[in-house]
Amino acid sequence: MPSGSTLPFVTYKDTGIQSVTSTITSLEDENVVSSFLSMPSRTYLHGCNDVVIEGEIDIGTNTNLSQLPTVQTFRIPDDGDAISKVSFFYEFDHDGTANVSKTLGFEIINKVEVRVGNQIWQTLTGEDIFARNVTENSFASASELFESACRIQGGNLVESDVHPTSDISLYTLAAGKYNISGSIDLKLFCGSGDKLNTFIQNAAPNNDIVVKIFYNELVSGVSFTNINSTFLKNPTLIVKKHSFTEVEKNYISKNIINSVINTSQSVAVKLDPLITNSTAFLEKTINVTRINEFSINASHLLITPLVTPYGEGKDTEATNSAAHAVYSRAFGGPRNASIKAGIHDFIKYIELFINGSSVTGKLPTSYLKTNANKLIGLNYISEFPIYCIPLASEKFGTDSLVLSKLSNKKLVITYDEAMLGGTAANNSTIFNITAVGTNVVTYVGGECSQQIAN
Repeated sequence: MPSGSTLPFVTYKDTGIQSVTSTITSLEDENVVSSFLSMPSRTYLHGCNDVVIEGEIDIGTNTNLSQLPTVQTFRIPDDGDAISKVSFFYEFDHDGTANVSKTLGFEIINKVEVRVGNQIWQTLTGEDIFARNVTENSFASASELFESACRIQGGNLVESDVHPTSDISLYTLAAGKYNISGSIDLKLFCGSGDKLNTFIQNAAPNNDIVVKIFYNELVSGVSFTNINSTFLKNPTLIVKKHSFTEVEKNYISKNIINSVINTSQSVAVKLDPLITNSTAFLEKTINVTRINEFSINASHLLITPLVTPYGEGKDTEATNSAAHAVYSRAFGGPRNASIKAGIHDFIKYIELFINGSSVTGKLPTSYLKTNANKLIGLNYISEFPIYCIPLASEKFGTDSLVLSKLSNKKLVITYDEAMLGGTAANNSTIFNITAVGTNVVTYVGGECSQQIAN
């Protein structure tokens, strides 16, 4: 039977593009391997397991969602050799009816602060964590992300509760008993890449890792109705740890190790509350100069325009009467009479200036929402319109820009007043800007340090 598998042999020549990576004869001066017969290279064996870490404050069994502590501290034990991922887990029982935001897990988190030894190495807001989860994790759809952030179990659940057709942003629960939980990848520096991007605990036994989770004071009209009928259990961290061989441990003890980690920094800027609203088509701009605070090697910037009662947007005029996912697309202009929490897709262009000159031109957001993400290897889900400005050829690329060496950086964001609606309510939108990239950690003598100060 004819087969296309023979065609490469028919077209093969000893010169040309095919011969650069393949051959049909053995070569004396080169080690040629077979895809079917050759044994793969051996690697040092390593072990891996997940460990649950309790917070230093036990919130008890009678706490509801409105009584979350301001902050909880988690200390990661130094009994592992490397850490490759840290997730935040929450859980509570609920008795009764409720409207539940599908991004509840992200809304619980105000910010995360990570301290290594005596220095703060990274601070992430809930907006940072969400934007990086959407763009870096391999979620195939919004439903998959929602299931991770807010999973509901209950005997009275029906299909229309979990997958409603009228409003994709919330779960509507009939009277009954439910267990609600979620697991959020925190995107900490010690676990946001592959094994080469881990934090090597074995090389820094003198530097403890302390993670502080700062919680939001949840708004029942936005995140969870009947919030006082919840029975919260103690939140935990789930840490993925790895174990090394003795050969690797001996190498660590005798050598200086430079390791590239994946990290991020962010700023939040409010839309000017003094702008004049108009129903006419009128382009306006906002200049964001706070990106001069960024110092990491950045491969891309993420811009999330958000209406939220949390974080920098806590004095919002959003007045939802029922829960709505804060981290989901909000349909309708953000300045309508009833302002809905969510990500608002109203920006027209974004332009990046470095050293006082434009380096991108006015990039249209139709490009920044989809193509820019995919061209550097990021994920994109249409329900979450997060804009991406590439600064390198690929995410976490070696050609990432060293932002600490660049001056006079700013973003010029162009929007149209007609997209804002005619109501004068302007304290509602923040632009959360996240610089995502890499940093270098040096391990020597049982200590570790970052090469570029945050």
